[in-house]
Amino acid sequence: MFEQMLARWRLKSAAKLCARRLAPQLMRDYGASEQYTAAQIRASVGRTALPAAHIDLGYAAFLPEESFKQLARPANAGGLRGAQTPDGHL
Repeated sequence: MFEQMLARWRLKSAAKLCARRLAPQLMRDYGASEQYTAAQIRASVGRTALPAAHIDLGYAAFLPEESFKQLARPANAGGLRGAQTPDGHL
């Protein structure tokens, strides 16, 4: 139970950090847009010094759903979906 709480806290912290740094960086780099390409997201993540381990958060926020499904790591590889609790909640 503690491990699930810790995983949930880490994911929320990473999401907040991603929102504070990645969105403004994408806007500076590529202009305002609802969606960006995976290459743009990867490049901006690199420029913001965000942990690459949480790139799925950037993909989830800024890619079309179909593109996200293709790029996101499987749950057993520690990707975004891997941070869910057994009942499916983040």
